[in-house]
Amino acid sequence: MEPSVRAKVRVLANAPNLQPAAVDLGPGWVRVAEVVDRWVVEVGWWRVPPSRWQRRAYWRVLLVDGSCLDVYRTESGWELARQWG
Repeated sequence: MEPSVRAKVRVLANAPNLQPAAVDLGPGWVRVAEVVDRWVVEVGWWRVPPSRWQRRAYWRVLLVDGSCLDVYRTESGWELARQWG
């Protein structure tokens, strides 16, 4: 398992659920072969004011080149959380 990466990444997502369809890791777009898992993390929900809450929708995706990534979407865009193997 690779360590957490936490880097901005470009993701092409399908509407309406914003499921990733392709990821650009630098050299070009790589198509998503399978969405392995999806989950939502809410951070800071206990804070006041509520505007400090953060909600992240995560997807674990398997790319056609064999890479497995955890990507998440925030209000400011997409980030790469982890790259597996």
